Amino acid sequence: MIWFSSDLHFNHDRAFIYEPRGCSSVEEMNAKIVDNFNSVIRESDTLYLLGDNMLGGSEKNEDSMRLLNSLHGNKILICGNHDGPSRKRLYVQNGYPIYDALAVVYYKIHFYLSHYPTITTNLQEESIKQAVANLHGHTHSKSRFYNDIPLMYNVGVDAHDLMPVSIDTVIEDIKNKIKECKGEL
Repeated sequence: MIWFSSDLHFNHDRAFIYEPRGCSSVEEMNAKIVDNFNSVIRESDTLYLLGDNMLGGSEKNEDSMRLLNSLHGNKILICGNHDGPSRKRLYVQNGYPIYDALAVVYYKIHFYLSHYPTITTNLQEESIKQAVANLHGHTHSKSRFYNDIPLMYNVGVDAHDLMPVSIDTVIEDIKNKIKECKGEL
């Protein structure tokens, strides 16, 4: 199975991050994310993390890497605005492939994976298989669609109740949003 998420913000000890996520502390948030992810992701699954996996000073890096390493699945990292050179080195030292953005194809659908929302189409295509869907994070929005655009899908934990989102859910949500925009629902 293929999974996506973004903006975990492990060890980001700020109430404006963990309180909207329904947590009373950063420790509770960290544990909830790990438990939620590991409840659905198998070791053989692939997990794309689209940036900002951890925050906090360098003294938190070891614990943040422990949390990241504890997530099930084969992890592929897309770097975000909080993933500077020292974090990138840390990810590579821990054996993670890292990218600034990545294009992938699943089920004959083209996806552009990036931390930032990116316009990839104007929806004039006949079907989702002729378009390029952008999967992104960064916004911390609870909305799954950036500016209500059907092919700009927010995989961030804030839009998915601190859960990763499966490729099947992404495709179903996008198809339903396209129908909604075309007045077919």
